[in-house]
Amino acid sequence: MDVHPKAAAMLGFARRSRHLILGELALEQGIKSKRAQLVILAEDVVPRKKEALGQWCRSAGIPFLILGTKETYARIFNIQPQGFIGVTDLQMAQAILGTVNKYSWR
Repeated sequence: MDVHPKAAAMLGFARRSRHLILGELALEQGIKSKRAQLVILAEDVVPRKKEALGQWCRSAGIPFLILGTKETYARIFNIQPQGFIGVTDLQMAQAILGTVNKYSWR
């Protein structure tokens, strides 16, 4: 599933307001320390990593999405292709989840 434009805008705002974790190692630390309120992985991340991070998120009670591609996030954040994303602000995470859930049927 591709990233809805509203969710992309919210992710861009989260990055500008420094409420985003980018990168595999930083995200793993964010999950372990429970700083991450929402974890988003790109669809083209290695399946073994998706499973491992998904298990960590389930055990920590952190919402987990597989959404978009690395190239999609490269365009959103204007960075090198990145597939590991964490949102650290609870309200921002809830807003992104709400947007994804609302528009996921389309």
